[in-house]
Amino acid sequence: MKVPGNRPGNRMNGVLTPCRGALALAVLVCAVPLFGQQQGAVSQATSASITGKVTTISGENTTNNLSGITVKLTGPAPSSTLQTTVTDSEGRYEFTHLAPGRYTVEGAVEGFNAWTATVTLGPRQAATADVSLQINSVEEHVEVHGEATEIATQSVSATASVDEQQIENLPLRTGRFTEALSLEPGVIRTQEGKLNFNGQAESQGMLLVDLAENVDPVSGSFAIPIPVDAIQNIQVFNTPDSSAYGGFSGGLTRIEITPPSATWSFKVLDIVPSFRAKNDHLIGLLNMTPRLQFGGPLIKNKLNFAEHLTYEFRKDPVHGLSWPLNETVTYGVISFTELQYTFSPKHLLSINMNVFPSTILYANISTLIPQTASANFRRRGVSVGFSDSYQFDSGMTLNTVVRYTQFLYRRARPGFCPDDHQS
Repeated sequence: MKVPGNRPGNRMNGVLTPCRGALALAVLVCAVPLFGQQQGAVSQATSASITGKVTTISGENTTNNLSGITVKLTGPAPSSTLQTTVTDSEGRYEFTHLAPGRYTVEGAVEGFNAWTATVTLGPRQAATADVSLQINSVEEHVEVHGEATEIATQSVSATASVDEQQIENLPLRTGRFTEALSLEPGVIRTQEGKLNFNGQAESQGMLLVDLAENVDPVSGSFAIPIPVDAIQNIQVFNTPDSSAYGGFSGGLTRIEITPPSATWSFKVLDIVPSFRAKNDHLIGLLNMTPRLQFGGPLIKNKLNFAEHLTYEFRKDPVHGLSWPLNETVTYGVISFTELQYTFSPKHLLSINMNVFPSTILYANISTLIPQTASANFRRRGVSVGFSDSYQFDSGMTLNTVVRYTQFLYRRARPGFCPDDHQS
């Protein structure tokens, strides 16, 4: 008995028959080319590229490659992806595995004009976008080196400065600003009490007080006293070229005066005298330099006033002579008055008057000149000046400075010495 459907050559129960096997093989043969076409389409869609070279042209028409330049590539819409790369040592850049579409290549380098380029890629297209950068600014540094000449030609620049706080804290024995100068580098105080600026005597230098020259008209020395309490700043210029201030000198010293305060103040300074003792006995005064300072507004927000008073009594011993005939005695008064008037925030007028009478006893004693043969001198001096400063809207400032100085030395009668200074 034959079972229906159970023919020779057929397999039942899930076994592949010859008919079914042929059908599967036909399907596989048709699928392989289709899969290959899909793979080729994907490869073709991402096989495009953009390459280029970034260069610049120098002033001698020489082409230079620019390495290390960042180049940006913006992909086609709608995704608009951003890619970046950096040029190699030859200035080349490259973007690969790109899909067809419209791309934007751009870059920005400091000192060059920003650049951009648009490239449209087709399937499997290799495009080239070379860039020649244009310089938009030039910065040039020039250094000049030369041999030093006998005369210094460098610009005047401050080599030392002493401000108001330092002057107040300095141990000034005589209370004179010249003592503060001797503490600066390159400034030496000689045995005679004179100043030396880098080997140049003070008579070969220049002293400016609020931009006005303030020296002895005859000798050129710094003999006109300025109260230390009135000084705001001292600057020492060791370069000899001071043509900016109207002259040529061995050194320049500039003093700025403290402007009067807008509030009233009163100070009494250095009122304790120095005494001299010998063999355990008090034999009199050695030094005494009391100072008085006061001032304030005479007209609120308009006119300010300041007064500085100094009394000086000093004995300076001279080596080579026996005591008590070995001392030079100096005494005198310094009165420094300031007025400042404010016309407007841009217009200021300053006036100051300096009166400084003094007497020097036994001024020229030495080992060979005793007191009986020495000379006594009286000094009478006054210095008055004003400074007008106006600032224009452009920022330029016009300074007008005028100063009158009268300086007089005369000999006193021989042996003259007030009783109160005989101690």
